[in-house]
Amino acid sequence: MRFRNSKRGAGAAQVLGNINILLVEDSRTYQEIITTKLEETFAANITVCANYEEVLDCVVSNPNQYDIAMTDLNVPGAPNGEVMDELLSRSIPTIVFTGTFSEEVRDRMLSRRVVDYVVKDSPDSVSILAETARKALLNRYSRILVVDDQKTTQSVMVSLLEQQLYQVHAVYGGEEALHLLKQGQEFDLVITDYNMPGMNGDELTARIRKGGYGKNMRILGVSSTGNSLMSAQFLKAGANDFMQRPFAAEEFHWRVGENVETVRLVHKLNGMAQTDFLTNVYNRRYLFNEGAETIVQAHKAGAKPAVVMFDLDHFKSFNDQYGYAIGDKVLKTIASVTMDLADADDKLVVRLGGEEFGVFIADGGLEAASALAEQIRTKIANTPLQANGKSIRLSASFGVAQFAPGEKIDSVLNVADVYLHEAKDKGRNCVVCQPANAVKQSA
Repeated sequence: MRFRNSKRGAGAAQVLGNINILLVEDSRTYQEIITTKLEETFAANITVCANYEEVLDCVVSNPNQYDIAMTDLNVPGAPNGEVMDELLSRSIPTIVFTGTFSEEVRDRMLSRRVVDYVVKDSPDSVSILAETARKALLNRYSRILVVDDQKTTQSVMVSLLEQQLYQVHAVYGGEEALHLLKQGQEFDLVITDYNMPGMNGDELTARIRKGGYGKNMRILGVSSTGNSLMSAQFLKAGANDFMQRPFAAEEFHWRVGENVETVRLVHKLNGMAQTDFLTNVYNRRYLFNEGAETIVQAHKAGAKPAVVMFDLDHFKSFNDQYGYAIGDKVLKTIASVTMDLADADDKLVVRLGGEEFGVFIADGGLEAASALAEQIRTKIANTPLQANGKSIRLSASFGVAQFAPGEKIDSVLNVADVYLHEAKDKGRNCVVCQPANAVKQSA
């Protein structure tokens, strides 16, 4: 039993932090320009190399450190793209930027399976490079389903998608695709060929839409049939886009990328309504809409859902002393600490209001919830916080309660709140749990 999209608020994949980037560029000026742009785009740890020897030192000593590499095609010690070859041989996703471009250079880069290439031919090239990296890193969170009965053409599309770091699943027919969707498998994009035995691509598209699978999922139709009406057939069946085969790799990447980016934007907009703007964990709206259904399903499955409710001790006095700006930073830190300990599909972290948070677990009852509460309490108490140049520590008080079968969220929150206040009365910085026999009596 799991909560949907519970990692860190809706649209979690939109936030890229702690990214390790290897930048290979011999021009000091260009190094500084690119580094500045990358730091504006995401929270990244950037290692800069100016020649082939420095690259070897980095990748040999830290072979698994880098999430992505960006390299000029030709650098000192590697005039013929040897850096690109070295990085790719070590399975480091690589974007190439080059001032020398030709059809031969293009074919060589694509044959080496680079993530993408950017030509240094305009002032916008650095922005394009950073955006290319951002999208590639986000692609790791995007799932794509390829439906094509021809092994060769399916393999080509899968290879192009994996080259850009997407999670890819491939099947050979419409029935297989529908089976996956009926099982609850979620995809951002379905790419389907038209001419397949048993079920054509436009019929598959229509059945996907009729079945209501993947509310925000997009569909890209593909065909080698020269019929000029083919795109209309796909679009009328419910597809979002269409592409004629044979296609250039760049066109395929662009169309896929545009459709996936649209899905991301939709998730982001939905997330803005369901996520706390300050801490990026879920808010009460999400809890009472999506979370409530998971609790119901958990009970039906024989699970024991429970809640950990806590708030920070003396936080009003802290705000009065240090100001609300510092207080907001503290709340962000507390949310992050809590998510680090509750980062699992069977747990849901919610900001209930002010300095009050809740962690809902889909199973485990009072025992699991109490253990988690103690972990969070200890972590908060031992986490130094910065306020006006001073290192200080805060504590939190916890109340733990278990859902009785059929019990509503607001009811169990009221129960947990009683034990939270009991923790305050006991001196704060402690966990008070609902007695097990009280759960049985309320059931």
